[in-house]
Amino acid sequence: MSAARISTLVLAVVAAGNGTLVEGAPSFSWRIDAQTNGPVTVTHQVATDLAFTQDVTSTTRQCAGGGCWTAFRPDRAYCGRHYWRVSLSGAVNAASPTWMFQGVAARLGLDRTRPRVLTYPGAGMRGRKAVFVARVADDRGEARMQVDLTYRNQLVFRTMTLLKRVRWSVKQHFDSRVALSRSLHPGPFRVCVTAWDRTGNRARSCARFSIR
Repeated sequence: MSAARISTLVLAVVAAGNGTLVEGAPSFSWRIDAQTNGPVTVTHQVATDLAFTQDVTSTTRQCAGGGCWTAFRPDRAYCGRHYWRVSLSGAVNAASPTWMFQGVAARLGLDRTRPRVLTYPGAGMRGRKAVFVARVADDRGEARMQVDLTYRNQLVFRTMTLLKRVRWSVKQHFDSRVALSRSLHPGPFRVCVTAWDRTGNRARSCARFSIR
């Protein structure tokens, strides 16, 4: 298998460096240094986390050689911190470094408003699934959420969502997915719901959760 190296060059709206503030739709461009004897797939990815698991968008091109696609301008603006990378797969396999930019949608301006969160008290039974309820809202209408169930500051259960549409008028329900362990100590626990918007603004609310 041939060796390959990708050098990411951030041009146009995004300057060559991490942490650049981008207003409007950015332009991505990169250079691919690779020797290929067969077809490759070039993949451009953008996400809101370094692990590329949150709010991920991917665009791919099939190429006869590695250097056939080296620039991309999406038809959208980004708001908040985002990360991007480019990879090759097929005749050669390689990945670029990961670059970060801070997007500010021109028509929206910089978002400094935290989401709103209200966690409701609840109750559950050992040996059965638990349901946690909260209200979540954001001025831009989207948030990702995390639910933590703790006992005396020890984490018992955690679940997270991807970025999704939220409204204060619609309650959010979070399922524990599996039955609560019968070995849990019965009594008062604490459930906390944390919400982040696209820009990273954060809010948290906690309530009592009793387990029998």
